[in-house]
Amino acid sequence: MYFWRKHNSSCSGGQRAVLLVTVLLGAAITYAFSCSQMRLEQQKTEAQSLQDATAVVETLRSLFRDKEHLLEMIRGLYSSSSYVSRDEFSTFVTPMLERTPGITSIQWLPRVKSAEKAKYEIDARRDGMERFVICDYTPGGKMLPAKSRDVYYPVYYAEPYKGNEDLLGVDLYSMPIMQQAMDQAVGKDNIVSVVGKGCVRNPSGRSVLYMIMPLYKSGEVNFTVSGRKENVAGCVVMAVDVDSILNVAVSRFPNVNVTVDVMDKSTDQSMGRFSNAGGESNHKRDESQLAASTSERIDFLQVGDKTWVVACRVNNAASGLLAVVSGTLFVGLIFTCLLTWLLRNGFRRTTLVRALVGERTAELTQEIAEREQAEELLIASKEETDRVNDELGEAITLAQEMTKHAEKASKAKGEFLASMSHEIRTPMNGIIGMTGFLLDTDMTDEQKDYARTVRICGDQLLTLVNDILDFSKIEAGKLDIEMLDFDLCVAVEEASDILRVKVQDKDLQFSCVVAPECPVWLRGDPGRLRQVLLNLANNAVKFTETGEVAISVTLDSETTEKAIIRCAVRDTGIGISSGQMDRLFKSFSQVDSSTTRKYGGTGLGLVISKQIVELMGGRIGVESQQGVGSTFWFTVVLDKSSRQLGSPRSDAVKAPGGRQKPSSALGTRQSTGEAASRRTRILLAEDNIINQKVALRMLETKLGYRADAVANGMEAIESLARQEYDLVLMDCHMPEMDGYEATRTIRDPNSPVSNHNIPIIAMTANAMKGDREECLAVGMDDYVPKPIDLRKLADAIERNLPDPSQGDTVANEQSCDHTDTGLESPYDRQAALACVDGDEDMFGELVAIFLADAPGVLGRIDRAVSRGEAGVIAEAAHALKGSLGILAAASALGIAQTLETHARTGDMRSVQDASRMLRLEIRRLMSALTGSQLQPRTKSSSAMETAQ
Repeated sequence: MYFWRKHNSSCSGGQRAVLLVTVLLGAAITYAFSCSQMRLEQQKTEAQSLQDATAVVETLRSLFRDKEHLLEMIRGLYSSSSYVSRDEFSTFVTPMLERTPGITSIQWLPRVKSAEKAKYEIDARRDGMERFVICDYTPGGKMLPAKSRDVYYPVYYAEPYKGNEDLLGVDLYSMPIMQQAMDQAVGKDNIVSVVGKGCVRNPSGRSVLYMIMPLYKSGEVNFTVSGRKENVAGCVVMAVDVDSILNVAVSRFPNVNVTVDVMDKSTDQSMGRFSNAGGESNHKRDESQLAASTSERIDFLQVGDKTWVVACRVNNAASGLLAVVSGTLFVGLIFTCLLTWLLRNGFRRTTLVRALVGERTAELTQEIAEREQAEELLIASKEETDRVNDELGEAITLAQEMTKHAEKASKAKGEFLASMSHEIRTPMNGIIGMTGFLLDTDMTDEQKDYARTVRICGDQLLTLVNDILDFSKIEAGKLDIEMLDFDLCVAVEEASDILRVKVQDKDLQFSCVVAPECPVWLRGDPGRLRQVLLNLANNAVKFTETGEVAISVTLDSETTEKAIIRCAVRDTGIGISSGQMDRLFKSFSQVDSSTTRKYGGTGLGLVISKQIVELMGGRIGVESQQGVGSTFWFTVVLDKSSRQLGSPRSDAVKAPGGRQKPSSALGTRQSTGEAASRRTRILLAEDNIINQKVALRMLETKLGYRADAVANGMEAIESLARQEYDLVLMDCHMPEMDGYEATRTIRDPNSPVSNHNIPIIAMTANAMKGDREECLAVGMDDYVPKPIDLRKLADAIERNLPDPSQGDTVANEQSCDHTDTGLESPYDRQAALACVDGDEDMFGELVAIFLADAPGVLGRIDRAVSRGEAGVIAEAAHALKGSLGILAAASALGIAQTLETHARTGDMRSVQDASRMLRLEIRRLMSALTGSQLQPRTKSSSAMETAQ
């Protein structure tokens, strides 16, 4: 007070009171504004802390969800393949380990029954694990020979391999805690989590989370507990370091003070605690720290079948609080001092000072209002940003789900088309075949007309199915173009031979000319070339009632490496008007609906042709005049084959109309390489007696080789160990040991065979896409599909047994694939004779063997159906397919293929239906074959019937 009076002695009492009031008012305003700023800063800090805690919990949930997704991906790997090698397992798992933190190891534990234990150890050592022994792991860390149990779960694969070698062979089922967890996983058919201390590879006693997922045979899951226990193939075990996961989750927020507690809800057991402020600490909570925490997030985390409680506490220091308060106090103090000084020195200018104070006060009030408004806008903007981020996250999640649904829909569409195509073809073959039988009976002209109409409709429907399949492949971008060496003249003539029958039925003139300047040998896809040519030619025949249909093939241009071939189909049919041209080559589009009702068709043929031509680098077009005729043309770009120089045109036989066909090289092969053939010894591994007889007859009688036959892969290995052979013909599906396992054993340097590099040619009825690659992947050198074609077999042997004395020979490739021919008879005698090179005696022997074996195979299938033995049904159907393919029994072959597919997928209801259909078709086939045996037909009589 003394100080105040001393420094303000010149002021009156009223002026000192004014000055005192001014000082107190300034201090109060400064204090109030500082408190407001401090509360606002604290609110922002608390909101940020809660957001950080939520982000930490979500990060932890994502890390554990990644572990479950990885287990599901491994289940998908085993579901898609009947056998997963160690290299495949390592290749699949290693990148996942690198991208998924916290996983110490991933192990594959197959289920091994007690009776299979010794054989399993021998197979494992043969697979490369030389010291593999199933053993028990004791609590003291020792590994002892496994005790006798009904079942074992040994570690067969462990990734990463380095550091986990000693795990191989350890039976985790010997540990009670793991045994209980595995049984629960199978019982619940779910991922089971268990925490173990002091287990294998964890001598320190730290908590390790084991996530266990069961896998089942053939990828099937039985809905009963007993069914799942019976069909379980093994378990995938993932070892996860919980503390490492917590460390990873917290380390992603380096600028935040985070403490995370994890506890098992069912057992109240602490799973771990981590804090980036003080590292690992006691698992008990510090209540004083909890009370002082800025924000805490309590949430639940689902890990397998366990529910964990996660408590995440975030302490964010209000870094800007001190600066805000200090700045506010400093400004308030300066303002108060300045105002007091102005009042003390300016009372003589009271009016001016009052005006100045009023103006300054208004400015400060406005500034405060603006600042508060800005803060409100900032808060609103942050809330809007959070809302937009949430909506964006939901949109991303929705887009991902829609992508998954689209992928599933695309896959389902492909499977549906394949299934429906197969299911439609089977009854259609029956309709067409039975209609053919009906036409062979005595009927009135009206009845024959009705039957022919049914036959024509069946052929059109079968063509429509093929077109829709090709169209779906085009839409999915899966239409493949092969690169094969082929003779242009042969490809064109094969198409004209198919067309010639339709032309003769309509009494049209027909010509087919290949220009002499066209190269003989080209490289491309002859099948697709024929498909386009037949599409255009069939349309020409369909829309032409009188006149002619002409096919011409010319050379458009060429270089040293490529040739552009132009094909044209000309007709004298109804023609197309200029206004209707733009409707051509469009999906499901016809020029005229009335024409469509009269002639039929969907418009897909030209669309498919256009896509194939463009895939082969060419163009397609049409020139037409209504009422005069049309000329459809297309060009394709083909590579020149290296055989061009080895096949001069002088070696070709001139065909009518300028066509040229290569001369047969089979006789040359037999004459020039006869001596070498007699020195060559071939081993045939084939379990089907009919296929054995066909192959041996071809090898010994037709090709002049010496050959021995065995019934399975194990016998093949024994024969190769006893005898020197030059080449092996290996069937892929055989009992005891199949061709894949036998090939791997032959290529193994530790196997007993004398020549590990002997050429091996796959010989199988599986001709789907990917089968060839699978054969080559296990170590086979070549691939020949069944039914066996003599020329293809001779070419394959020649390719893998190079002999300069045999020279460069070319065989005209003729397919014996009769899976979809629409024959009127249960079998195609001419096609079957072609597969044995026209040998009637050989064909008679094959028929006799089939008639003797077929009843036994049907009986085995019937017994297996009654017992529900899907594996036996599949093997029997597969064995039967080889015989049916040799006999060119298309309808029975299709039913056998359907039966095998349903048996391998476990669809027993469909298996019963297919087995009944197969029994009826086999009986019909046996009846036809019996009649053929009683009244054999010679080649000449068959030719006469064909001519008639």
